[in-house]
Amino acid sequence: MKLTTTQIQYIHDFVKRKYVDYYDVQIELVDHIATAIEEKIKVNPKLDFYTALQQVYDRFGMFGFSDFVEEKEKQVQRRFRKMQSREWLRFFTVPKVVFTVILVAFNYQILLVFSPNVLKYSFAGVYIMSLLFQIIYLFREQKQ
Repeated sequence: MKLTTTQIQYIHDFVKRKYVDYYDVQIELVDHIATAIEEKIKVNPKLDFYTALQQVYDRFGMFGFSDFVEEKEKQVQRRFRKMQSREWLRFFTVPKVVFTVILVAFNYQILLVFSPNVLKYSFAGVYIMSLLFQIIYLFREQKQ
């Protein structure tokens, strides 16, 4: 037996009422439940839709859909961590690491040579110049 659109919408609302917030997980659960209901009704044609739905829901155990949702969250977190580590590795290439080490060594040498007051004023000057460049850039963007 094929489920009607109304019945599928009822399943979707049922899943929402059971505190499944993520739309993609809702769709996956609706598909899983609809398939299971169709199989149950095919085996026992006298079984009505609502009883079949309750039997399928009971198979999810005492906590309902929460275990399923937690597993999906873990999958997404694993995928995100994998993407994040891939991006970190892609960002830290050899030239960038070498340039950073050289820059740190250069700054360390400058700190050894000059007094802290000279460095403070020079950093303030660089900061003010960068602010001026940003302001000029913003004015040019607004004119266009």
